[in-house]
Amino acid sequence: MSSVTYFEPVERALRQEFLPALMGMPKEDISRRFRELLSQSVKKGGLGIQNPVDSAEHVHTTSPDAATHIVQTMLAKEREFDFECHNGVMV
Repeated sequence: MSSVTYFEPVERALRQEFLPALMGMPKEDISRRFRELLSQSVKKGGLGIQNPVDSAEHVHTTSPDAATHIVQTMLAKEREFDFECHNGVMV
């Protein structure tokens, strides 16, 4: 199962529940095009609420890399957590 599959229900909930409630609109009025416009930054007239499906692949590959140092530190009790190492992976 791809990482995109896991984010599709989140996007569906945003589009069908959260955004209509936030904007006081029927969910049928939140078209895909309107949803794209809402994901734009506030400066561009949107709300800045990104579609999680769009970043799913990047987040999926970045997340294990970011957690590796934390997990290794937890498993090796003699190893001390290195903030600089962790921050270097996060960038």
